Amino acid sequence: MWASRNGNPDSVSLLLKAGANVDAVGMYSWTALLVATAGGHTEAVTVLLKAKANVNVKDKDGCTALSVASKEGYEDIVTALLNEGAYINVQDRAGDTSLIHAVKGGHRTVTESLLKKYADADIPGKVSFENVEK
Repeated sequence: MWASRNGNPDSVSLLLKAGANVDAVGMYSWTALLVATAGGHTEAVTVLLKAKANVNVKDKDGCTALSVASKEGYEDIVTALLNEGAYINVQDRAGDTSLIHAVKGGHRTVTESLLKKYADADIPGKVSFENVEK
C-alpha cells in the first residue's frame, strides 16, 4: 500500500513478487490500485494492472479507480483502466459516475475518452437542492 502511495513502481513490483496481495484492502477500503490512482502514479498503476489488480473494486464510498482518475483528470490512468475492462457507468454512493466526475472537474479529454467508450450521458447522478435558495 505504501509503495503505491509513494508511486514507486519498482517497490510495488518487488512487493508483488514477494507475494503481496494485489487486492489487499486498507484504510477507507482502498486497495493499492485506488491509492496509486489517487496519487496520479501512472507507472505504479501499470504495474498493478499487469499483476491483475481488480479494476472494479469499490471503496467505502462506492468509488472505483476509474471514478477517482476521472475526477482528477488523469488521462493516462483513465485510458489504462478502460483498456483493462473498468466498468464505465458505475455510480458511487452520491450517484455520480466517472463521466459526471470528469465533467464536474472540467476534464475535457477524459470526458471525451469516456464518451468514446460509451459512457451513459443520461445517468443523472444525485443532485441535492437543500442549500439552493428558492
